Amino acid sequence: MASSSFGLTSQSKYDVFLSFRGEDTRDNFTSHLHAALCRKEIKTFIGEELNRGDEISPAILKAIEGSKITFKDMPEKIQNWRAVWTEASNLSGRDSMTIRSEAQLVEVIVKDILEKLEKITIPKDFDGLIGLNSRIQKIKSLLCIGLPVFRIIGIWGMGGMGKTTIAGAIFNLISSEFEGKCFMANVREESEKVGGLVHLREQVLSEVLEENITIRTPDLPEYIRERLKRMKIFIVLDDVNKVRQLEYLTGGLDRFGPGSRIIVTTRDKRVLGNFGVPNTNIYKIKGLNYSELST
Repeated sequence: MASSSFGLTSQSKYDVFLSFRGEDTRDNFTSHLHAALCRKEIKTFIGEELNRGDEISPAILKAIEGSKITFKDMPEKIQNWRAVWTEASNLSGRDSMTIRSEAQLVEVIVKDILEKLEKITIPKDFDGLIGLNSRIQKIKSLLCIGLPVFRIIGIWGMGGMGKTTIAGAIFNLISSEFEGKCFMANVREESEKVGGLVHLREQVLSEVLEENITIRTPDLPEYIRERLKRMKIFIVLDDVNKVRQLEYLTGGLDRFGPGSRIIVTTRDKRVLGNFGVPNTNIYKIKGLNYSELST
């Protein structure tokens, strides 16, 4: 999808400004696109119908200026996208008039918006920690997000090196690309409390599946296993110190669907190795500091 369809601004009150005119109004394609954006927690401002020659009200102008992405003159653009989509559908033997094509078009647009938001919302630094972005990019390259396979990554280093900060930053940047997600902090500490790993596993499953899950048996019920295998999932397990924690919270490495990713932060590299994480998937982190001015 051409990037010229979007305008990027420096303000951030809204993620997307969405305007429309012509046949596609609030009750048709725009409403479906808006609903899809909301489901992805993308803060969207829907502008009034703007026609050529109309005076833009101060409120609309302010909303445009306060949006990271401006999505203006929608039918024109929607019609162009739809024409391309129709041609692609015809070539693949699909019926371009079915609701499936329009639904897929919405999915393509939302994915494109998420990719652009990721690029323009990565801060230059985090609270003065120069060099954090370079570490984030290295770990993201290890994750290989585009590959439709399961992948587990380890972040290893001494306490106070910034492992949790980096894992959290990556989670915030890419978690919207996954169907289920969970950031489980302080696994070592939380597993020693009442309920221990049983409670932690319930928390992980509840967040991933977005419902209240209560499972007291050692093994997961088959219906839960089947759901997880069909989902693209992203889980961060922070401060792990025992292989048992990984075994209980993630199970076998084939538990999750294609494209799923797990990040484990730990002070003990042996935990990762004993769980089967190859050295090539382990990032050794050094302390974040203020001296890396060139990064």
